[in-house]
Formats: sequence, structure tokens, C-alpha cells
Amino acid sequence: MILKFYEVEGRFPGYPEEIPAAAVEYVASLVKVEAELLAKYSWRSRTIERHRAQPALTARCGGPAERLQAAGLVSAEPLSGETRS
Repeated sequence: MILKFYEVEGRFPGYPEEIPAAAVEYVASLVKVEAELLAKYSWRSRTIERHRAQPALTARCGGPAERLQAAGLVSAEPLSGETRS
């Protein structure tokens, strides 16, 4: 969510309410978690500082999918039975 916000807005969200609720609910449904979990994410911890630094470190890796792979957030390998074009 933070990476997509950065891609669209050119900055990081300062607090969770800046991320559109519809987007949070949609992504939560895709990964099968409760949308309310975003509110439990610490917005003042070292973890978010590391997450905010990752797009800058991976900016030369290509598109969003490549940046997510470089950040270790998704696998480059397809899941069993999955096809990628």
C-alpha cells in the first residue's frame, strides 16, 4: 500500500487515513486479511522508516512488479499452477 501510494502521489503517506479506504479494502480482500490491520501498523517505528527507504533503493529496478521483487515483497517465481505472461 505504501509503495503504491508513493508511486501515485510521489511521496509517502503520513498516516493511514491518507490511503483510500476502498484501496485498503480491495488489497485486504486479495490477500485475505482484515482491512483494519492497517490501523495496527506502527507509523512511527523503525520498520516504516525502512519501508519508506525501500522505493528509493529499488527505483532503478524497473516497474512496480520488479520493485516489489527487489524489496523481497513478492516472488519472481510463479506459484504452482500459475501462469505469467
